[in-house]
Amino acid sequence: MEKHVVEHYPVENLPPELREGLEAGSRVKVTVEVEAKPGAREPRPLSQLMGSAKGLFASPEEVDDFIRQLRDEWD
Repeated sequence: MEKHVVEHYPVENLPPELREGLEAGSRVKVTVEVEAKPGAREPRPLSQLMGSAKGLFASPEEVDDFIRQLRDEWD
């Protein structure tokens, strides 16, 4: 899951719906996590692939999908 964190962010720069209940002039820590697309599976860590046996993937397409997911983590 992709996660972005910005520390010491001015409350005044937040959208109005996120400013509710926060003191003007304060600074906040903003954490944004990108939700997985419906039906998407979490990619397996590379450590799980080390020494893996035949049959880890059902098809070449599944291998391609897995590699794309790993590559997309860096975009």
